[in-house]
Amino acid sequence: RFGDHPVESFDKHGCTVSGYKALLQNLEAGIRKKTELLETLLASRDWDLFAGCLGETHCVGHQFWHFQDPDHPRYDARAPEELKNAMRTIYALADAGVARLLQVAGKDATVIVLASHGMDAYTGGPKLLPEVLSRLNLTSEKSGAVGRSFRALQRAKHPAALAAKAVVKKIVGPMLL
Repeated sequence: RFGDHPVESFDKHGCTVSGYKALLQNLEAGIRKKTELLETLLASRDWDLFAGCLGETHCVGHQFWHFQDPDHPRYDARAPEELKNAMRTIYALADAGVARLLQVAGKDATVIVLASHGMDAYTGGPKLLPEVLSRLNLTSEKSGAVGRSFRALQRAKHPAALAAKAVVKKIVGPMLL
């Protein structure tokens, strides 16, 4: 009845406007679907404990922060408004979902709502790595995936690539290489 979440991977958007728009549409569909699933489960019986998660709020912060923060290095004032408002859109859907779940839970339910942590701009080593690898021509044109970048970096023999490998190893540790 509910099917899979429409977002297969939160990181596969290709860093393009169309990719981000598709991700946003799928996050919206996913949070609606998940809210309906949680609402159905909550209403299905008397629960001693019920827990649910709307993780789309976390994803939207990671993937769309730069659209709404003028101080972010990747901010683009010309970006479409729907992308600039993506975080508000997903948070509004989460708020509406929690309201629906509270209604189903009833007045006598004890409810605790948790958020894992705040969200802010982050531009440390792992976030900068795809750009470094791209400038060294060590990324896959097909996917741009960091995992492929790491594999390309491992195979590279160019002096610049060897220097980048040393930096990456120091920043993210030998477990990723």
